[in-house]
Amino acid sequence: MYHAGIPLGLNLNLLIAIASYYASELYLRAKELTPVPVESLYEIGFVALGSRSIYLISLLTGVSSFGLMMIYFIVFGDTAASLVRQINEDE
Repeated sequence: MYHAGIPLGLNLNLLIAIASYYASELYLRAKELTPVPVESLYEIGFVALGSRSIYLISLLTGVSSFGLMMIYFIVFGDTAASLVRQINEDE
């Protein structure tokens, strides 16, 4: 929101919420459509595309998790640095 502004930032947050809801709906529908009972994305991938899909799903999950972790540390580092600067200025 800092760079995009409040209206665009709120619209982007709304868009992400809608995309998350839609992704959840797709997951549940795919789970219902499989001919055998499945419990995870890996099993859905295995039923639909074979054993190679397990590696693809694992890779995509790992890359996504690593990216989110990096974003978290960047935001936390910037926030912590700003707080330390403010505390040092007050002294």
